[in-house]
Amino acid sequence: MAIMLRNCLQPYQIFRGLRAFSCSSQHTNSDKLYEMRSYVIKPKHFIDCMRLTYECIGLRTNHSKLCGFWAVELGGTLSQTIHIWEYDSYSQRTEVRKALSQDKKWQNEFVVHFMPMVLKQENVIMKAAPWYEMQKYLSTGGVYELVSCTFLPGKREQLEHRWMQGIKAHSKYSAPVGIWFNEIGPTNQVHTLMSYKNGDEREKVIKAASEDEEWAETVRDCNSFLTASETKILIPTQFSPWK
Repeated sequence: MAIMLRNCLQPYQIFRGLRAFSCSSQHTNSDKLYEMRSYVIKPKHFIDCMRLTYECIGLRTNHSKLCGFWAVELGGTLSQTIHIWEYDSYSQRTEVRKALSQDKKWQNEFVVHFMPMVLKQENVIMKAAPWYEMQKYLSTGGVYELVSCTFLPGKREQLEHRWMQGIKAHSKYSAPVGIWFNEIGPTNQVHTLMSYKNGDEREKVIKAASEDEEWAETVRDCNSFLTASETKILIPTQFSPWK
């Protein structure tokens, strides 16, 4: 697995060295909005799409803050990108989207070439868990794991309470970069983003945490509130602020 994860980074070496507009803080603000966008790209156009994004990402980050930009390597739909953007408010996002629609350079150099390559696009608006401080993200390259869980209606308070009690146990081995709950999009859904140096480290962390009785008990209790879960392994692009 580790070899595969390292090899899949090779197509993105062309992106090395690009500086993107990064999030201003490594600690979350529960009042901020986070938009997670996902695009499924036609497989034959994936590399061309990534190259185009590399060339034009600065035009987009002139308007708002990019937190992270990844390609999906394992889990679910392939030829897929996921990125997270930060906004101060819904009003700011509306202003940004309006400005982008009027930005002729962005429209002519990126959008008109990008959209024909896209098979599907989705987005959700999230807010960070108010009880969890965003942790320091990787800055030198690695792999990320995005875990998305759906919980029973009316059970968010109980889920959060139990999670808060046990999160320190897991953080002894690896602390989540961030935890976000959907505001708009599929309801009753929470996303956890983990970072690792490589796939082997992920397996070691999972094994160690599963043998920790406090965390194992937390997982058992939290699972009683869940109806579904999904995990994806993400590879950060070289222009992603979160490496």
